[in-house]
Amino acid sequence: WLFYVHQVVVFFFYFNKSRSVCKYLAEMFPILGALFIVLAVYTSIRNEIANKSQRLKQLDATKSRFMAVVSHELRTPLSSMKMSYDMLLSGKLGELTLEQHDALAVIKNNADRLIRMIEELLDVSRVEHGTFSLNLKRANLTEFVRKVVKEFEKGLLRRSKELVAEFPKEPIYIHFDSDKLSQVIINLLHNGDRYNRPHGLLKLTVKESPKMVVFDVEDQGPGIPADKVDKVFDSFVRAARGASGEGGLGLGLHIAKQIVEAHGGSIMVVKTGAEGTKIRFTLSKELGSTGTGHVDEASSK
Repeated sequence: WLFYVHQVVVFFFYFNKSRSVCKYLAEMFPILGALFIVLAVYTSIRNEIANKSQRLKQLDATKSRFMAVVSHELRTPLSSMKMSYDMLLSGKLGELTLEQHDALAVIKNNADRLIRMIEELLDVSRVEHGTFSLNLKRANLTEFVRKVVKEFEKGLLRRSKELVAEFPKEPIYIHFDSDKLSQVIINLLHNGDRYNRPHGLLKLTVKESPKMVVFDVEDQGPGIPADKVDKVFDSFVRAARGASGEGGLGLGLHIAKQIVEAHGGSIMVVKTGAEGTKIRFTLSKELGSTGTGHVDEASSK
């Protein structure tokens, strides 16, 4: 239709007295036509992008619901299995031979690993659905970390020769979620042991500054590949396969980042290379001013 309009304008250009106006319109119509075509193409592309974006959001929501349901259904039978093998290993159901004990220990290690993976999937689902929150209580952080390290040392170190932990002598009282913070510390120690060189040193250091508490977890492994350092805290990113041969989902550091930031802190890789990797995270000492979640007022008193 633009072509026909253009022809009419050209006709009037030759036969109308207002030739200057018609000449101007005749020159402008091709330009206007091109602009209309560009606008039509832009509108079509924009609508297509909007439709695909909406579809991706729907697929992402479906994926999240699927992960939550499947993880929950898997956790229930595994929890029952855990209770059973814990009772067997404790000797409450009778004495075990050395071979039976070793076989149950293998079952326990792999079942515990599956439970950790399921918990990670559930945590990611909570973050994506906006239901992730903290239960903040004021407590002695130094004593809490001592207990977490002692609990971690009960398990077998796969690669490391020993775990060295350094704490301030004085107690540090701040608000934190003990369950979530324990998850962060154990995950970092577990990763450090997994990626450590044989008989290497695994070290946890806790230091206090005026506004923050600083945690350093350091190993003597081969380090994180250079192309993965900036992505190591993203979901489903694995820096490399552990030297122990044990893989993971690539969610541990991503979840740790969410927990630390919810505590008003930050987490980062401060050193990596042939001499090992050091990951640092901080917690805010501001009482409930930066952390998110429920604060137990009774514990503050």
